[in-house]
Amino acid sequence: MAGKDEAAVKAYEEDNSNYSIVDWRPKANPKDHWCVPYVTGKKYLVRWEHGLDFEKMKFEIVPSLWDQDDGNIEFEMPHYDVRVAVYVDDNLGKRHNNNTLHA
Repeated sequence: MAGKDEAAVKAYEEDNSNYSIVDWRPKANPKDHWCVPYVTGKKYLVRWEHGLDFEKMKFEIVPSLWDQDDGNIEFEMPHYDVRVAVYVDDNLGKRHNNNTLHA
């Protein structure tokens, strides 16, 4: 958590009311996913319970549930997996090196 010292992060993580675990949904549409509702205009800390164990991830907005005037949703996702290289491929097929995404 950006801007927090180690003791504050530990205290936050030990308080079960500050987070929830979202179970994996292996048999649904789309297949193999987490389907989670979020409140717009908020920031979320997202991390994997047992570490990163996959190489691809996709965020998708359900158009029928999203209005043009809905606020942004910000995700803070700490990266703690050791890889030789980290890349982000956008939906246009362009590859971005780590820390090179710009608004």
